[in-house]
Amino acid sequence: MDRTSSVPFVLTGRHVLALFVGFFVIVGTVNGVMLRAAMTTMPGSEARNGYALSQRFNAELAAAAEQEARGWQASAATERFGDGLAITITVRDRDGLPLAALAVEAVATHPTDRNLDQRLQVVEAAPGRYVARTERIADGAWTLVLQARDSEGAPALYTSRNRIQIGRAS
Repeated sequence: MDRTSSVPFVLTGRHVLALFVGFFVIVGTVNGVMLRAAMTTMPGSEARNGYALSQRFNAELAAAAEQEARGWQASAATERFGDGLAITITVRDRDGLPLAALAVEAVATHPTDRNLDQRLQVVEAAPGRYVARTERIADGAWTLVLQARDSEGAPALYTSRNRIQIGRAS
């Protein structure tokens, strides 16, 4: 009768070390892959420097209060043409009178991809009526950022951020 003796498994310090190191190598690798995927698809931050932004908070509140006291109102209407978009912006004072000769800036910002953001060229079509056009813009939800100034480079007298839905006309 042949008796084979089996040696029982003994867990040694080397085994434990290999399992421990292997576990953290796998976790680190998966974290690295997920981090890279997240950062290349969406950076996730609106501001480059949150601290500097927080230092301007009181100035932003004061500018918002001044804008409210001014009583200006702006409205925007969009019209699709082909792959492009025309935006008609109307700016009025508190009495409903058109505000002419302003330097109006318009930026269409995409909510998930800064590379799609578009600074739109705005021209005054009539007193208080400004038109911006872009030849190509994707369908979907966008944020339209409007700023009106007395002259180019002056502080903004009016700022608004509005969500717009761009789609094909049926």
